[in-house]
Amino acid sequence: KTTPHNLNQLVRQATKPILRSFEQRNQTLVMNLQEALPDIYCDGERMVQVVGNLVGNALKFTPDGGKVYVETRFLKTLRPPFTITAATSPGLCPLTSSPMPYMEIVVRDTGIGIAQADQNYIFDKFYEAGTIEEHSSGKVSFNGKGAGLGLAIVKGIINMHGGEIWVESAGHDPENCPGSSFHVLLPQYGGADLVLS
Repeated sequence: KTTPHNLNQLVRQATKPILRSFEQRNQTLVMNLQEALPDIYCDGERMVQVVGNLVGNALKFTPDGGKVYVETRFLKTLRPPFTITAATSPGLCPLTSSPMPYMEIVVRDTGIGIAQADQNYIFDKFYEAGTIEEHSSGKVSFNGKGAGLGLAIVKGIINMHGGEIWVESAGHDPENCPGSSFHVLLPQYGGADLVLS
C-alpha cells in the first residue's frame, strides 16, 4: 500500500541499524539530504529495504576507512514512470509532454568498483559480481558474500513503484578503489501499474 512519506526520514530509518557496522569498519557515512523535500507516495517499508540494501552493499564493498555517501533530491524530468509494458517493448522510451516530479536517491562509495562486464547483470537474480573465491562470508565484512538476490529484489521494488535503478562505476579495481554510484529514480506519485501486496 502506498502512502505519503518523507524520503529523508525513510533514509535515516534505513541507515540507523547499520551505523554500528560503519563504526566497526572505521568508515564514514555522509548524508547529503535535500531539505524540505515534498512527500513521496510509496510503500515506506519496502523503500527502507531498498535504501538499507544499497547502503549495506556500499559498506561491504568499501575497504575499512572508506566513505559512503547517501544523497536525496527532488527533480522534474520528461521521463514517464516505468511500466512492465514499456520495459518489454523495443525502442526508445517515449517522453511526456510536461515535466513530471521525481525523487532521486544516490548511494555512492569509495569502494572497489564494479567491472563494466558485471554492470549489466548485477540486478539479475543469483548474480554475484567478481570472483566468488574473493568474497568473505561475513554479513558486513569487506567483500561480504550474499545470495545474489539483494539487488534483484531492490530492482523489483523500484520497478513496482514506477522507478528505475542503474549503476555507474569506472570499473573494478581493489587497489585504487574507483567506487560505485547507484542511482534510484522514483516518481513522486508512484507508477501507473503499481500493485504492492
